[in-house]
Amino acid sequence: RQQEASAFFVAGHDGDDGFPIVSAAKTGKALLTEWAAFDDEINAAMLYDDEPQDQVYYQALAAGEILLDPHAPVPKTQKKAHSGAHREAWLASEDREWTGLWKKGAFEDVAYTGQRLHHLLWVYKVKSSGLPKSRLCADGRQQDPATYGDIASPTMRMTSFRLVLAVAALKKWGVWADDVAQAFLEAKRPEDKPLWASYPSGYDAPPTEGSVGRSSGGGAQKRTRCLLVLRQLYG
Repeated sequence: RQQEASAFFVAGHDGDDGFPIVSAAKTGKALLTEWAAFDDEINAAMLYDDEPQDQVYYQALAAGEILLDPHAPVPKTQKKAHSGAHREAWLASEDREWTGLWKKGAFEDVAYTGQRLHHLLWVYKVKSSGLPKSRLCADGRQQDPATYGDIASPTMRMTSFRLVLAVAALKKWGVWADDVAQAFLEAKRPEDKPLWASYPSGYDAPPTEGSVGRSSGGGAQKRTRCLLVLRQLYG
């Protein structure tokens, strides 16, 4: 931490923006104290739900979404999500994810002819804006062990992100952020490696104009349809 602080502050700036000026002679406790103060400012800037004009929050309100307390308990299973106090919020969240997946072309409804089917499960999260988020994930327990090392993460390290913010503050640059909805779906599955999955719990058909495809819950039925997964899912 001290090395990070030294590397940044020794570069120096004039302090016109209210940021501290730290010379190379400042080390130890004094340096870390001033770094901590600057660190707190960055943390405050990153908490977008503290901003009264938070775009995500107001877009959700305008769309009639059910918002929760960001610190509300997150259900670990679909059964708990459907039986808890926020049942309607999680049902709406699942419908939003299910419909979005079909709009992105993630699946194709095909006849079941004995294919080896993968299991899809729901994972839940409450975003900092209060928006309940349901993600339909591929069950990683069925993954081929030979592919465990085939991973890629384009996510920036937090240390690098803080340095970018620090440089932007020094140079008085504007900083913008953008979000790609269901970004993982931008990657198509290889055509020579088809993957079939059973319909997830709660759904038995693709969404249509008047229905999201929820199952009626009439008990066990003979499997006649399944999903051909065309795009990557969370694993």
